[in-house]
Amino acid sequence: MLAALAAAIRVVRPDETLIVYGIAGALSGVWMSMLRVEGVPWPVAGAVALTSPLIAAYLAATRARFAPQLVRDEALLITATLGLAVAVLPRVLDGWRSAVLLNIQDKTAGSLAVPAWAIALSAGSAVLGGLVTVWRHGRSGRREERRDDGENQCAGGA
Repeated sequence: MLAALAAAIRVVRPDETLIVYGIAGALSGVWMSMLRVEGVPWPVAGAVALTSPLIAAYLAATRARFAPQLVRDEALLITATLGLAVAVLPRVLDGWRSAVLLNIQDKTAGSLAVPAWAIALSAGSAVLGGLVTVWRHGRSGRREERRDDGENQCAGGA
């Protein structure tokens, strides 16, 4: 859920970096804890959990080719969607299994099919992601057109 929150904040308010970095630090701490549970010594777990996000943040800030804005926007949308799915899916599946078990007439044959709402949710998420991408490109395209018009006016007036 923290990853989804950080991605949503970054998509809606790209200038709010302090909050996102705080959430990224919390996620690194969770990752380090998970590595410790698996038996990794704490210095190694800390180094792994801190090194990769710090390197990615450094490269994204210093090299435009490492993570262009388009790639970052798409990654943030995917992270937000997957973060919400990971946070909500276990409870939804528990409720779904309980409902299926309560409604099964024949206890021997119990096949669980994917419900229509799950397919609709997946399709809706894909469409919404595409619309946001088109909206982002349209917005940046208009800015470039305005800049071009301003340059043409300056060149024509001189």
